[in-house]
Amino acid sequence: MIYQPELFKKFGIKGFFSKKIPKNEVKFLFPEVYFPKQIHSDKILFIEEDPSFEPGDAVITLAKNLTVGVQTADCLPILIADKKRKIAGAVHAGWRGTFSEILKKTLEKIFSIGFKPEDILIAIGPHIQASCYEVKEDLIECLPSFFKKPPFFQKNGQTFLLNLSLINLYQAKKLGIPEKNIWISPECTHCLKEKYHSYRREKNHNFTQISLITLNNV
Repeated sequence: MIYQPELFKKFGIKGFFSKKIPKNEVKFLFPEVYFPKQIHSDKILFIEEDPSFEPGDAVITLAKNLTVGVQTADCLPILIADKKRKIAGAVHAGWRGTFSEILKKTLEKIFSIGFKPEDILIAIGPHIQASCYEVKEDLIECLPSFFKKPPFFQKNGQTFLLNLSLINLYQAKKLGIPEKNIWISPECTHCLKEKYHSYRREKNHNFTQISLITLNNV
């Protein structure tokens, strides 16, 4: 049901992505995970012991044995940790979050605490890949100006193919995260019908994928 990216295995990071799960079973299968109330924003929550349920789309914690996570269908689930397992984070980045640079802002918050870019590890889980993510020109016009060009999108007849993972990758690299510290899943939630839930494909919220991360008790 859940799997760990090789990048996280290498450094002993307890970060995992899931296959599709019935939405109404998440709280029973993962009762200890802190999931924020996702609102497609750039709001970042700094969570300590006994967290309250708050709206936001990124969670950062320094607390040991506190598991945080996000739920996604086609949006990008992004897990963040440092090599010494002192901080962990989870980010939900759809097009709104990506356009408002939620990953960039989350990383800047982590740096402000005292962590260095070269020590940060990032894993981006299964999401809708650019080959399936057709959008209209009005959405492209909402992009920050730098991204209004290939390869961040490609023209496809009267529509455009938007590459959310590439935009987020750029945000991370621009802040000094080495590309070798970043893992991006090649799997497409829209294509792999039996494995992942896609809101764009199914038009419902009956299933979800979860992404979770816990700081080791060391």
